[in-house]
Amino acid sequence: MNVDYSQEGPVVAGRLTLAQIEELVAKPMDTKPDKKYFIALSISLTALSIGAICLGLTFFYGVGLWGNNQPVGWAVDIVNFVFWVGIGQLACYTWAILALTFYIRPIIGQKSWRFLHYGSFGMYLLGIFHGLFSGTDTSAGWAQTYYWISAGSLLFLLMYRILAVVIDGLFPQTRKPVQVHTPRPTQG
Repeated sequence: MNVDYSQEGPVVAGRLTLAQIEELVAKPMDTKPDKKYFIALSISLTALSIGAICLGLTFFYGVGLWGNNQPVGWAVDIVNFVFWVGIGQLACYTWAILALTFYIRPIIGQKSWRFLHYGSFGMYLLGIFHGLFSGTDTSAGWAQTYYWISAGSLLFLLMYRILAVVIDGLFPQTRKPVQVHTPRPTQG
């Protein structure tokens, strides 16, 4: 099968080419923001300001502001704790599913298996968030050491992988033919 790579084909047959997609994506960077942008920006900044005010009030008055002093009803911290416990359970179920895919890799194929295992990054983040926000040992030295070393090493390796792919794309290596040294015949 001979493929002509000198002409750019569409990404999906009958659809936009990569150059057209790039132009559509880059167009907002080249134009001045319109009225809708500033409306959305003002709504976002208003929500951010309200959140900052609520956080400041919580620091000033304490967590009793959340409703902890009411005998009936859940306070924000209880709901928050239950949420992060649920996130931990989701991480556990995701881990179990990913562990089972080792046994069905020949059935689903290598590409599908690899795609599923990219989910392990999300599973790890869910587990770390569960430990940080609902773990009872989060302030312990051993737990802090585990969180920093594991999250730091994962982040380092992920950044290394991304940078390696980007650098290989920007600066492709051209292979020079290896010259074999042949000894000169001796005169004798």
